[in-house]
Amino acid sequence: MVIAVFASLNVNDALKSALCCLVAVALSRTKPVCIVDADGGVSKIFRVEGDAGLGDHNDELRLRDVVLEIEVEEIWPTDKSFLGGGVKPRLWIVPRGSGKIDAKKLAEVIMLLNSFVDVLVDIPSSKLHEYNNLLRRADFAFWLADPCSNGANSIFSLISGWKKEYVLLLIRELSSCEKEKQHWQLNSNNVFELEFDSTFKLLLKSPEKALRKMKRVTAKRIEELAEYFISSIGVNYG
Repeated sequence: MVIAVFASLNVNDALKSALCCLVAVALSRTKPVCIVDADGGVSKIFRVEGDAGLGDHNDELRLRDVVLEIEVEEIWPTDKSFLGGGVKPRLWIVPRGSGKIDAKKLAEVIMLLNSFVDVLVDIPSSKLHEYNNLLRRADFAFWLADPCSNGANSIFSLISGWKKEYVLLLIRELSSCEKEKQHWQLNSNNVFELEFDSTFKLLLKSPEKALRKMKRVTAKRIEELAEYFISSIGVNYG
């Protein structure tokens, strides 16, 4: 399973990266997961922004040089949050690195990784057009959207034309565009709504504090997202 994560929000991409990490950790309680960071936010959250990554190995990329296993419990307080219980999470990350990322090579890396583990790829929203090929090949498009954000309708039209599974996550308190929201709900089979939680901003600086203070309803919604992806695997893979 490959999940492409992107956003069209009237905030920076930190929220997108934070939710990408939360969903990945929730998924990793059930089966091994690898996050491929094409943006940079995930690397900061998991404290590997200084490590070599995709942008540093474009000429002769070797996966063993860039795939890092994350000791989730050292960073995320699973005994103090909704992530507690279950098996020990198995999570890997391919950091962003410091150089330019080649979108074609990125797609090749993701498909290779996907032969071993499920993959979430965090895509920079400002360069979405560069990753069109990858988005088409992904099993799921996981889109974080504020209906009032610039370009939101054009992105909705784009993913609607892919004729594939996609998940639309509406960040509720960022928008009052009820008319647009109703329109999207009529056109999407998989619309989740999530109230904006101030703890998202804390994930970059203090993951432990963020998870400890996270609203219960937020944690439950993230678990539901993870469960949706897991339950849909059989649909996509027969």
